[in-house]
Amino acid sequence: MKIKRLPRSDTWEVERDFPSEIRKMRIECGLTQEDLAKEIGLRTSVSVSLYESGKRQPSIQTFWRICSVCNHVIKIEPLE
Repeated sequence: MKIKRLPRSDTWEVERDFPSEIRKMRIECGLTQEDLAKEIGLRTSVSVSLYESGKRQPSIQTFWRICSVCNHVIKIEPLE
């Protein structure tokens, strides 16, 4: 799957425990961190590990890829 990169000028907030959500999605779809990294186009699983530990936040594009690979629907609403 070829995904076009968008500019990194986006900012966003998540109401839930974001690292836990990423880990939960990955486990529910039966992937290791390495498998998920490959599926979303990363060279190593280090970034996935950092996302799950909360040490790094993925871009909205990367989060979308994770959701797509794991067949999760995301709902995006504007902040008020």
